[in-house]
Amino acid sequence: MSLDWRCWTAANGDGTTLFLGRGEVHEELRLFDGEVSFPERNGCPRSKLVRRGLATEDGLRLGLSRAAVEELVGGSSGAGSGWYERLCFTKRAMTEKEKVRLHAVKASANVGVTSRLVVLEDGDKAIGLRVSWSEVY
Repeated sequence: MSLDWRCWTAANGDGTTLFLGRGEVHEELRLFDGEVSFPERNGCPRSKLVRRGLATEDGLRLGLSRAAVEELVGGSSGAGSGWYERLCFTKRAMTEKEKVRLHAVKASANVGVTSRLVVLEDGDKAIGLRVSWSEVY
């Protein structure tokens, strides 16, 4: 499976790195603090928009405890040494724009969304986040 991605690292030097990617059937966001090492880190341009406090709209960010993450997204559905995850599947009605774009013939057409959050942790703090999702029409 291929993944086209871009990355940026914090211009302030705190080591925070943001990845955005789009695969064949999914999209994802990855956010790592300076403690996580990976080969691509040195190839990411610096951005003043990437920083340690970067958060999703609902407040998911690095540094949170497992209890705080689970309060935001629900209980873990899997875990191992140094990581845990939350898998979720939801259905929602298509927007009118989606119906037109996809030539939906049913007035009640739905979108199924599968999402996965993987949290890397050190002690009880999140040092890496990977949010991936795919939509089925």
